[in-house]
Amino acid sequence: MNDFSKIANLILISIIGILAIIIAELNLIDNIKAANTEEVRLFCGVTAEDNLSRRKKGVRLNLTGKSLFENNCVICHEINEQVVGPALLKITERRDRKWLYQMISNSQKLIESGDSTAINIYEMFGKAKMPPFDFTTSELDSIIDYIDCYY
Repeated sequence: MNDFSKIANLILISIIGILAIIIAELNLIDNIKAANTEEVRLFCGVTAEDNLSRRKKGVRLNLTGKSLFENNCVICHEINEQVVGPALLKITERRDRKWLYQMISNSQKLIESGDSTAINIYEMFGKAKMPPFDFTTSELDSIIDYIDCYY
C-alpha cells in the first residue's frame, strides 16, 4: 500500500470516527431532552355554574388541592376504596359544600351537633375520629375541587 492510500484510509477512518461521535452526541442530547420533558395533561369538562367562580383559578387551585390532599387526607382516604375513612369518589354529588367544610374542619363537632350523616359515617368506620383541620375556605375549596375535578 502506497503512502497516498495509507493517508486516504487514515482520513476516511477519522471522518467515520468523527461522524460516530457526532451521532452519539445527538442521541445523547435527544435522550436528555426526552428525560427532561414533563408530560402536561389538560382536562376539559362541564361544571355547574356555581362552581365556575371557584374553578377560574384552574390548575393553580387544583395543584394546591392536590398537595393538601396528599399531605393530609390520603393517609385515611382513597378515591375509589374505603380505608380508615370513606371513599371520596363523587363526594360532591353525595354531600353539599357546607357539610363538607364542617366535616373536614371538625368532624367531632358535627357529630356532637347530632348530624345523622356524620354520625352514620362515624359509626360505620368503627368510631375512628378524623382529626380537625384548620384549613381556610380557599384551601377547603381547593381540596374539594381537586377531588371533584380529577376523580
